[in-house]
Amino acid sequence: PRPYFVEAMRMPPVLTVAAAAALAAASTTVHTVSGSTHLTAPANSEVYWISNPTHVNETLLIAGGGLDKAQVRLCRDAQCAVPLDPSPAAQTWDHSIQLVLPTACTPPCLVEITNEGGAKTLANVNAPDIWFALAGSPAATLPTPDPASRAAFSNAPRIATVTSGDVLRVFGRSLGWGPPSGGRPGLQCLSTAVTPGPVATTTLTWGNSAASASTTAAAVAAGAGTISRHGTSVSAVWANCHEAAFSSAGVAPGVYPTVRVGTPWGLSDPMTITVVAAATPPAVTLHVATDFGGNLGAAVAKASALVSTDPTTVVDVVLGAGTFKLTQLLALPNRTRVIGAGAGVSTVEVDLGDSPNPPPPGPPPSPSQCTAPVLADFYTKDCDHRGCKTKLCPGCFLSLGARAGARSPEGCCALCGNDPQCNAYTFIGSVDPPGGYCELRYCPDEPTPTHNSSCASTPSGPGPGNRTSGWVKGKIPKPPGPTPSVLTAGILVAGARAELHNFSVRVLSAPRLTPAIWATPNASAFVVSGLNVTLLQNPVSNALKIEAVGFEVVGNTLNQVGPCNAPNYGPGSDSTPFQPSVTIYLHNSRAGVMKRNVVYWRCSAYDLDVSDRVVFEENQFVCTEQGVVPHGNSISGYDWRTNPSSRWWSIARNELSRPPFHPGTEQNWIQRETMTTDGSGAYGSAHIQSVSGTTVKLAWLQWASPPVLGTTLAVLAGPGRGQIRSVVGIEANGTIVLDAPLDGWVALASAPQPSIVAVISSFGSKLIVGNKFNWTEVVQWYGNTVRGVAADNSFSNCNVKPGGNDGGGALGGVGECYHGSDPLFFTEFRGNSLENSDGISLRDSYNTGEFQCSKYGGPWVAWAVVRANAMDGISLAARNVSAGTGRSPNCARVTIVGTTGPTGTTSDIVAEQNQFGCPAGGNGTIQYSCYECTHSVRRP
Repeated sequence: PRPYFVEAMRMPPVLTVAAAAALAAASTTVHTVSGSTHLTAPANSEVYWISNPTHVNETLLIAGGGLDKAQVRLCRDAQCAVPLDPSPAAQTWDHSIQLVLPTACTPPCLVEITNEGGAKTLANVNAPDIWFALAGSPAATLPTPDPASRAAFSNAPRIATVTSGDVLRVFGRSLGWGPPSGGRPGLQCLSTAVTPGPVATTTLTWGNSAASASTTAAAVAAGAGTISRHGTSVSAVWANCHEAAFSSAGVAPGVYPTVRVGTPWGLSDPMTITVVAAATPPAVTLHVATDFGGNLGAAVAKASALVSTDPTTVVDVVLGAGTFKLTQLLALPNRTRVIGAGAGVSTVEVDLGDSPNPPPPGPPPSPSQCTAPVLADFYTKDCDHRGCKTKLCPGCFLSLGARAGARSPEGCCALCGNDPQCNAYTFIGSVDPPGGYCELRYCPDEPTPTHNSSCASTPSGPGPGNRTSGWVKGKIPKPPGPTPSVLTAGILVAGARAELHNFSVRVLSAPRLTPAIWATPNASAFVVSGLNVTLLQNPVSNALKIEAVGFEVVGNTLNQVGPCNAPNYGPGSDSTPFQPSVTIYLHNSRAGVMKRNVVYWRCSAYDLDVSDRVVFEENQFVCTEQGVVPHGNSISGYDWRTNPSSRWWSIARNELSRPPFHPGTEQNWIQRETMTTDGSGAYGSAHIQSVSGTTVKLAWLQWASPPVLGTTLAVLAGPGRGQIRSVVGIEANGTIVLDAPLDGWVALASAPQPSIVAVISSFGSKLIVGNKFNWTEVVQWYGNTVRGVAADNSFSNCNVKPGGNDGGGALGGVGECYHGSDPLFFTEFRGNSLENSDGISLRDSYNTGEFQCSKYGGPWVAWAVVRANAMDGISLAARNVSAGTGRSPNCARVTIVGTTGPTGTTSDIVAEQNQFGCPAGGNGTIQYSCYECTHSVRRP
């Protein structure tokens, strides 16, 4: 087998008839095929992605290279000695194959692809496709993090560690199958909308173990001896289409490098799973009430002394009944557990005092000091909240925050002049009109006729919606003071194995932007359960801020009660800090579970930023604000410069709601995203100048930022489009090392039609499955997404503001230039139900106006499946649009808004077996539209 998506993205097993040695030997050869210079003799067609699951009478969509004019047939075995006869007719193009699976395609079923040269490639249909694995209790097995371990958690999704007796959880596609149901023939992939149960036909084989639990994966790969074998296979404790769990009970500690999941359709790629014995460290108990007179700080100080003298001791700090006051930060030491008698019985009151008053304003600038604004964005970092706290940010303006009500660049300049630290500004008139958005900035040196400023700016296209920036010339700003060395929070965790259990936290007062509980980047194995956190301060901030490796947040109640950051709502709210306003904030975190929490929010529910391998399930998010909320909710990649990764997520069986419609009020269900993946930014687009094995030298078309480890190389256009590789080494700006060689279908810069590639952040591989959305706004993949599944979700009265991001659907996706190359590749929308809600939309936006995309502006959207969804009714947003026009409101539909660029058009969209209902008075004449789409199909 030859891997096509190593680490960043893998396929189910794909078999090539050519020998692996011959393929490896050819991987650095350059020769010309059909007038194009390729990296290899492209003897075999290549498969990059397959729609999965694909039931009988559904269209199998395949992405790959060298597929044009291929002959396709279905087989029972890897040699295709038993082909299905007759095989269905297939449509083939350079980058895709489409064929409808017949009822005879029962397990096992493979696709044989024979190209013009007679070379054959076989790919499994519906084989289990594992995206990532995680222990049921990820905090029980993780060591104190270091840079190497954080990188390992990001770059090896199928490597996991479990404690003996814990469950091993795997996530991906086609993991659990059941009998025919709902009138559909053939095996059916089990719904993720219900709590999963045992599935006997989903099995896990542990295989041989390595010599010991300390044996590294590298040693195993090098041939370390095996000493034991754990049986044959075990059935899933539970499974459905997108997740499965298996017990490790009875498995001897060790490293198991060939663990595979099996279903009736075949076996998965192997996983490397380490099983460790459960630890039972000695524990010391401290009673706060009786031993320390109710002084929680004193008890924690004693715990700190105990754990510092014994590296194995765990200290239980027991609260008991009562109220325990904190007037300063409480820093938990390693291996310390604070345990209450129950929420409402034990209460920790946080009363840190309010923020200090801001400095008095200085004299306003004279008109001559306000330079004519230029169409540019002054690049900034907010050192307190956006990742620069522990490292330098050379070449960047310092953000001093945003102001509302400027109304013009000149007004923004005046606000800057009134701030003693400000000497530069950026104004956006299209945000929060009529006052606009005015960001104040500091730079130590302004430009002069003979000296360029050390602070960076980027050009912006013309138009009122873009950024304009300028300087307050001749002003000597007061330099900002040093970043405080002491972090601010109610409870701070900066070490290993701290836990909080079963008590209430009430935040009465705190400086602005102070989280109630903060697990910093040095934290690991962090557990929070049974807490009731109520935010009463003015303004509120995060209940939980987590930057840890290995965390469990289970069974908590979080309440945003106090007012949001001012200006709170409506015009001006975009000027308030977003991430400090969310109830749950993840940043650069790894390997965690957030489960069965209840969140009451009024400012924002969550921002889960640049974090990997997270299980986010069975939570309830209830918006309590009747008006328009200040901010949306996101599983985002905003801080991609700190960590260029947001992937391997399971978002399952959550319930999200906002207040229902109340006549006469401005409604928050047509504002602010309910769930958006917001993958912005990229490093640059390029041609491929040369290749040597896995080392690639790029010829930049448009450079934006130096590539870093953990990014992704994506082929956006031309030969080999859709190929994905991880960047595992940097030799120079433009010379990168990949996790696997590019295949032979990529064309070099010297070819008549070279491939266009981009170095992008590693965003995608997210499962949004089995959730309930009630009176909410859009759920969408926005920007950079490579692999995404939205399945088995239900939407009731979900309204999207007209002209919404994804094209107006309650569910959908967008590919565009979002401050960089942001493709939307390999997405599946399956089995979702939408009642009185806007439909499903995909939007592809060609744009060369932003400098990062000046050389390639699209298309961005390819290989999407919209299948077996049910829509009925009319959304209130659609009724509002049609009110007073004499036209009937549109009923829910599937809308694809494509685009065309010099290299091609939005392509390979499959929409089929969707059901539409339209009540009397609605316009249901258009159920499906695909504007500017090629190689796309609509079937009943």
